Amino acid sequence: MSLAMEEKVIKRDDSSSPWKETFQHDVVVEGDRLGQRKAGLGKFKLDDTRDPKQITIQDAEGKLTFRGIYALDGDKLKVCIGGDGTDVRRPEAFVTKKGATLILMELKRAP
Repeated sequence: MSLAMEEKVIKRDDSSSPWKETFQHDVVVEGDRLGQRKAGLGKFKLDDTRDPKQITIQDAEGKLTFRGIYALDGDKLKVCIGGDGTDVRRPEAFVTKKGATLILMELKRAP
């Protein structure tokens, strides 16, 4: 699993404390950001009719909306989202760059 922001890449292996994102129905249940555990609750919507496929995540209060793209390959999920929750633009590719508020996550389904 990895997380990339600007030019920094943070990787986690299965032996370290787990990075956990739980997507169940339309609710993001829990997350771990940059090694700091933070419980969160929010809703997400998928649009698999677009290319690339789109994901929209909204916080529980409805104040922040993270627009992104995703790709699912077997048990691996790749998501690239706008990192500040206020940008109405959606990433067009699975890349980050210096000065951009994009977050690229690569997650693997837990056994």
